[in-house]
Amino acid sequence: MTLQMLENNLLELIAVAIMVIAVSLTGFYINRISIHRRQRRALQAIKAEGKNSDETTEYIQ
Repeated sequence: MTLQMLENNLLELIAVAIMVIAVSLTGFYINRISIHRRQRRALQAIKAEGKNSDETTEYIQ
């Protein structure tokens, strides 16, 4: 009986650990995508600055 309870507890802990890892990785990748988008927008603003500095200043503000 106690061995079966230990097995169930161990399986529950493994399931919780897998869920925590999955949620953490999901958050990590969402954050990376968000950072990548911000970097791309900033790079576009810098490139646009060479063409038209007034529009870039408005875009950044």
